[in-house]
Amino acid sequence: MIYVFGEYELDTGLYELRRAGASYKVEPKAFDLLIYLITHRDRVVTREELFERVWSDPFISEAILSHHIMVARKAVGDDGRAQRLIKTIHGRGYRFIARIDVREQSDADIQDVDPPARTEPAPQPTSPFAPDMATQNVLAGDHTLTTVLCATLDNIAALSEQLGFEALQRLRQTFFTHAQDVVQRYEGMLQFFGADGVLSVFKSGMPRADHAQRAVSAALDLQHRLRTPATETTTQATISGSARIGLHTGPVALESMSGDTVNLAVWLQYQAQPGKLLVSAATMQWVQDTVSCIEPSAIRIPGHAEPIMAYHIHGRDG
Repeated sequence: MIYVFGEYELDTGLYELRRAGASYKVEPKAFDLLIYLITHRDRVVTREELFERVWSDPFISEAILSHHIMVARKAVGDDGRAQRLIKTIHGRGYRFIARIDVREQSDADIQDVDPPARTEPAPQPTSPFAPDMATQNVLAGDHTLTTVLCATLDNIAALSEQLGFEALQRLRQTFFTHAQDVVQRYEGMLQFFGADGVLSVFKSGMPRADHAQRAVSAALDLQHRLRTPATETTTQATISGSARIGLHTGPVALESMSGDTVNLAVWLQYQAQPGKLLVSAATMQWVQDTVSCIEPSAIRIPGHAEPIMAYHIHGRDG
């Protein structure tokens, strides 16, 4: 089946999204999400239904869903502000609202595809923090080597009861302000991630190849600022916060902010301990000589048969 909306075609037979006839890469779960929203466009699809039907995994978090909604929107030229195609129904779920024409797939739509060229495996680093095979990525096409930082405010439910809605909103704004400041300071790029998070990318580039160092510095700086007590002006209560932060190094398609590297950073954030950074082995190999209080941990990631090694870090040496 082919669903046509605007200049886009979503082909469920070839598992392909095309824009103006050209194929557009979409990560698998975001593609599945688009299919589900489009085929159920006659109604609002709840978040719970998406968890059950698209992931079939009880451990999916709101942050993971928010990330894939963001990726799906970008893939079809939408965003969270405009919501021309995917509309958020607050407190309910999502609905695909664009006009769609449906046609059956014909033989003309099916083309022979050459098999991918065989490449030799990349040499493995000798560092004890060398990334597992499960976290390896191959640079290709327009992908850029980056370190991705995903951070979300921790313990929102408890903070809401403690502070009340208005004070919590001010804490959110403080978090976003700090995040924007530290990401800019360490030369990264930032975008919002759901209601309580940010997603930041620190690029590699000549002569600077310190993307992981800058990302970790930004994460530690953000945690320090959140832990610094501040007086809430309305209630005069002294408050502080913490964030769950995950970092992973690998290739990213910067135009769409999608791919395995972003997904893994999001999952590491989800499993990080409050007030600590959980970094992948791929990131650790870049920063191992400059961080302290390293706690190794085997982390299970959906889609990976074996656990991957990740590391909680607390601060910098010295």
